[in-house]
Amino acid sequence: GTYAFIDPGVPAIGADEIAVGLLYQPSAVVPQGSSAILDSSVDPDFIDTRNRPSLAQSFSEVSSGEVLTVAINHFKSKGSACADLGDPDTGDGSGNCNLTRTKAAQALVEWLATDPTVSGDADVLVLGDLNAYNQEDPIDVFISAGYAELLGSLQGPFAYSYLFDAQLGYLDYA
Repeated sequence: GTYAFIDPGVPAIGADEIAVGLLYQPSAVVPQGSSAILDSSVDPDFIDTRNRPSLAQSFSEVSSGEVLTVAINHFKSKGSACADLGDPDTGDGSGNCNLTRTKAAQALVEWLATDPTVSGDADVLVLGDLNAYNQEDPIDVFISAGYAELLGSLQGPFAYSYLFDAQLGYLDYA
């Protein structure tokens, strides 16, 4: 009873072995309305054979009644090939699939602006593995749309969410 999960109303989100999901604390928040899924059937620029479909759910805070929509994501990795989509590693440091991630970010921003969970509230938190560093094109899409990049702003220039091969960085966001 400490945690619950959002049932997206489908047997699986996407066709990949990895899928997004939302856990929450029922003592702190209550789901409002139905969840919504962004995939290529909603926006063809969101290529869900590369990016995992996004899941959004609105919640109201138990103590205040305030509403927040949360959207969980997992964009295409930097190490996987997207050359068949005309999106190879260009050697600029952003790795493979930068255009695919950037299009996914733009599709997500546009989709969230339509209030897909019908919350009637503009407060949105984008979470997940966006597979882009904070200075890369997909993150620029969110910043240009008015989203704040919380990890860097709260933790400063040395913020990181992982250590890999003696390198620190963050690809995971709120």
